[in-house]
Amino acid sequence: MFRDPALLPDPFPDVLRPIAWAAPRDHLALMRLRRGLAAAEFVVGVPYRLSYRMVGEVRARIVEVPAGFVTDLSTVPWPLRMLIGPVGRHLEAAVVHDYMVLHSDGAGETARRRFADGLMLAQMTEAECWLRWPIYVALRLAGSRRPTRVDRAVIAEVPAATCRA
Repeated sequence: MFRDPALLPDPFPDVLRPIAWAAPRDHLALMRLRRGLAAAEFVVGVPYRLSYRMVGEVRARIVEVPAGFVTDLSTVPWPLRMLIGPVGRHLEAAVVHDYMVLHSDGAGETARRRFADGLMLAQMTEAECWLRWPIYVALRLAGSRRPTRVDRAVIAEVPAATCRA
């Protein structure tokens, strides 16, 4: 069973400022779907939370990717696949980024897309991902289009006993 992702709360703050810091609050638990949906083959098993702080703020904020969010991990353009795989130190950041882009204003360059890209860069920096700059540049170059897999994003129902944190 799947839910409409438009019914989820908006993960963006009211005022978008550059990200000063980001760090995970939970471990990311992924489950492989028995029957894939197009390119998306994995589902977040338990809610995944990320703490972040924007420049000029003292208090951290939280973005939560809900259990059931369907993802294909990270999409890497074919010219970069020899260097960057779908999993690595950037994986958690990619899942949060997919969720944020789902809630962006749609196609095209927007403040929300820039914020999501900046949040991914901050999370990759915290994870000591040495490929963060090539990944970030690829994100910025692809900012004018919204990935097809996010257009078809869904939220799957995850039974409580299926995955434990």
